[in-house]
Amino acid sequence: GDQSGDTQLMAWSGWNHRPLPGFPHQTRDLGFFVTPAIADVDADGRNEVVAGHGVSLLDAVNADGVDAPGWPKLTGGWVVGTPGFGDRDGNGTAEVAVVRRDGVLQVWNLPTKASALTEWPRFGHDGRNSADRRTPPR
Repeated sequence: GDQSGDTQLMAWSGWNHRPLPGFPHQTRDLGFFVTPAIADVDADGRNEVVAGHGVSLLDAVNADGVDAPGWPKLTGGWVVGTPGFGDRDGNGTAEVAVVRRDGVLQVWNLPTKASALTEWPRFGHDGRNSADRRTPPR
């Protein structure tokens, strides 16, 4: 398919600065005011790039450009901003939250242990918005 335009998601290796094998990944619609998060959404030990867009879906794409099992998630509205990962209910497993353009907050339970959220689970990477991958995200 055509990989041009703004309907794509891009990811690079932090080690060699080259595109990951499955990228650029063509998305279903334009991502506007979207910064992806990086987290393991399916507890397989591999991180996914997680981002929303204008066609009412939240994508989770692994390094090979493949959707995680059970993804994308239907949001029912245009997603803006960065998905946020954490343990909202304190049960030891992670949740992901997004806000739609109309202000509706949506949260999904994940099979991933909250302690496995080590990459880039929110805007700014950590609670101090350091944008520094070397800083633990908690």
